Amino acid sequence: MIRKNFWLTLGTVAIFVSGCGTMPHTGSHSQALVARERPVAALLALEQANAGFAGGRTKALREQLAAHGQKPFATVLTCSDSRVPPELLFGASLGDLFVIRTAGNVVGAFEAGSVEYGAEHLGTPVVLVLGHTQCGAVAAALKPEVPGGALGALVRAVKPSVEAAKTQTGDPAAVAPLAEVLNVRRAIETLRESPVLRHLEAEGKTQIVGALYDMDTGLVRRLDGTPLSSPDAP
Repeated sequence: MIRKNFWLTLGTVAIFVSGCGTMPHTGSHSQALVARERPVAALLALEQANAGFAGGRTKALREQLAAHGQKPFATVLTCSDSRVPPELLFGASLGDLFVIRTAGNVVGAFEAGSVEYGAEHLGTPVVLVLGHTQCGAVAAALKPEVPGGALGALVRAVKPSVEAAKTQTGDPAAVAPLAEVLNVRRAIETLRESPVLRHLEAEGKTQIVGALYDMDTGLVRRLDGTPLSSPDAP
């Protein structure tokens, strides 16, 4: 709905702005005009969708959560990819999931601290580290060159998983899928370096689970392909 609203709003803004001028637009001027219109249209689409949400069917639940606080049943650390929204993947509602998202589902101090908060202070019995197929961060880490800036730091964090995958398989086509799995395992290892999370796991108060979302099938399964509810799977 937001995507549809964005393009409808962009068209409306374009018609309005173009109608305000008296001189014909050159090609370069039209391109600059569209470039200025796009953020306006995107923000308007967000605003309109939010207005519908605020007065929609979740109003009573939203007010209840605001009054009584949150009690999510799972902490989910996953990728920022727009095709991997945890609330939609798991049919979750407001207050159900405590979600941390970062490109490539990499774990640094801020991510680990957020997971600690979910597991310790909110009491979530599960920490799910969720990778996915066709991961853009893994694809970037497969390239020899590394981007500049902060994005380069993120890609470098994924590269060890790619290099490990290259040593474990002789099939070039299998490197990326394997790296996606290893990248989840690496995130779990990093989380378990946290004394807080180690203690919570040792006491059985939370369980750290790794899984992969398949873009093609829509299914989320543990790293060995078994269902999430399999008790002995990695």
